Amino acid sequence: MKQREVHLNADVVKGNNALTLLDNPLLKDAFRAVRADLDERELATLTIDTESCKDIIRCKQLLAGIERTIYRLVQYGKVSAKELEFMQQKKPRLFSRM
Repeated sequence: MKQREVHLNADVVKGNNALTLLDNPLLKDAFRAVRADLDERELATLTIDTESCKDIIRCKQLLAGIERTIYRLVQYGKVSAKELEFMQQKKPRLFSRM
């Protein structure tokens, strides 16, 4: 198997794993709970407490970054699967059916 195909297959596996994560109800609930907790803390924080506000913003950005990374892995997996499919169609056949 060529190096590119190995890399693409690895991306497909990662994408499938990431999709499994996204579909996991426990992970969905965890993201919702963390997001809700951060929202509550944001509302309870005084605007003069700039350090706490910055910490909450950083936490929200990190949470969003984790979600983006998982979504990106799903998309890379889909693109890699299409590319592998295209590569398979382009391979010369030793025997052709008539």
